[in-house]
Amino acid sequence: MKLIIFNHIIISLSIILIIIPSCDDDQLAYQSSRTYNYITVSIIPTNTQLSVSPTSAIEFTFSESINPSTFSQSFSLTSMNGSKISSSNYTVSYYNNNTLVILSNPVSSLDKDSIYTISLDTSLRSATGNPLQNIINSVFVTGSIIDVTPPYVTSHCVNTNTSCVTPSGTISNFKGVTINFSESMNSVNVQNSFQFTVNSSSITPSSFQWSNSNSSVSIKFPGNTPTGSCQYSLSVSATDLSGNGLSPTISANFTTN
Repeated sequence: MKLIIFNHIIISLSIILIIIPSCDDDQLAYQSSRTYNYITVSIIPTNTQLSVSPTSAIEFTFSESINPSTFSQSFSLTSMNGSKISSSNYTVSYYNNNTLVILSNPVSSLDKDSIYTISLDTSLRSATGNPLQNIINSVFVTGSIIDVTPPYVTSHCVNTNTSCVTPSGTISNFKGVTINFSESMNSVNVQNSFQFTVNSSSITPSSFQWSNSNSSVSIKFPGNTPTGSCQYSLSVSATDLSGNGLSPTISANFTTN
């Protein structure tokens, strides 16, 4: 509370005190008590869609009206060689009270027979200030790449507070698991295939964060994950964008304290 004293007005030899609630205090209380309703989005081309025309439009349908000024800074399109394409390459149009965003008429066409990742980061806001809960990544392929080569894991490790270590022995400060693949993966199939147990009880990850055109995933777990004997695995149902199953599969065992 703020206290304002008018010490030049004296009535009956008494000083009048006027107490006014602090706007800063009210704002802090509002921010600390606010519960966000996170934005959800569907994207065309859909995740892992093949044979997309290099000149196709990209469509976003949001669960509520977005703030257009936040869309351009949130959006990126990344090619398989890592180069980024901004929304300025397209004509950006907003429809249906800003719940539909269409990127059309690209200044430069995308490469044929290539893999692209559409991303939206959490700087995106709705008209009422609601954010995305997580970064959105969606992969599509231009042309008609025919791939019969199974993907494989190039490396995997256990995340701690300071590093990513080999999954063996006893590990302190367990935070999650990072898995790197030989090529872009079908994120939904990988996430459904991934299994993690502690003391033989299944534990559900809190998030999967994909990067490098869906060839790398960082898997995070709740802060209250129990300690003990841990195991994680990926089966052949983890596939690449062409549906080829993981080979060989992986499994790792370690202990947390």
